[in-house]
Amino acid sequence: MNLKQQFKALFRGKALERPLFIPLLGTYLGKVSQKSMQELYTDPGLLHQGLRDAQQLLKADAVITPLDEALEAEALGCQVQWDEAGKRLEVKQSSGGQAPEPEMWIRMGRIPVFVEAVKRFAQVEGKQIPLIAAVTGPVTLTRLVYGESGQDKLGEVSQYVLQLIKAYAEAGADGILINEGLPLSTAADQQSWSADYKPLINVIRYYNRFALIRWVEPPPVTEQTAKINVHGLIAPEHSPPLNKKWIWGIPLNNGQLALISGKNSPQEINGIMYKQFFYTTATPLNHEENEVNVLLDNIRQLVIPST
Repeated sequence: MNLKQQFKALFRGKALERPLFIPLLGTYLGKVSQKSMQELYTDPGLLHQGLRDAQQLLKADAVITPLDEALEAEALGCQVQWDEAGKRLEVKQSSGGQAPEPEMWIRMGRIPVFVEAVKRFAQVEGKQIPLIAAVTGPVTLTRLVYGESGQDKLGEVSQYVLQLIKAYAEAGADGILINEGLPLSTAADQQSWSADYKPLINVIRYYNRFALIRWVEPPPVTEQTAKINVHGLIAPEHSPPLNKKWIWGIPLNNGQLALISGKNSPQEINGIMYKQFFYTTATPLNHEENEVNVLLDNIRQLVIPST
């Protein structure tokens, strides 16, 4: 099977000969491309090429678009500051003003660049290499744009995320990753999971794409959480799994790799065989981090490289 076939088999619950490696991408993409992140994020051709080069260098089994939470926030009026080297420094909250219509919003800021890069990747590499388009989750995006006190804007923000999901699905992405890069800790956050995730996931499934969610902390053990109708979840280990139908993306750092490598049977993690999980990175790969190359070397030893 080629990478695309293995990817589909995994998310359809079939067993594989080895675990898949699907890393999260950050500024490492700039190192691979020898371009600044600002250059990559403003040119669809460079971004497409960077995704392709990163996949080849990392021997990744699928590509996830960079987790750039500033992408959607900037299109909603936030200010993004870059340094002279083209590295994003910070996102300043919106100063207010009239919000754009959701249908028009996907034409604003750098969003068209990302959508076009996804379209090009799907057209050129899509028959062989699976592509997952990442969108910032509604809870994280609401906090970035409106702060902690903007919880009443969550439903409105979800409509923007919904439009971007549609755009990525129509561009040819194989899956959509809803990335909640901030911890979901409040009661209001938990209430939003069923009310605001459900239409997003329904749209992903309507387009016959694979739906994934990433949480940076283990999700709470609740019946509401377990009923989220996604195909896959990237989150720290939860034992037992909240939903046995989910494909678990196991986020790894060097410490976790050392534990896995020390087991007698690394192909079995807490009873979950190759048919139910894949490996990813605990955080997006950033070239500024000193241990990133060590991490990649360790993962290559754990996962048989693609041929």
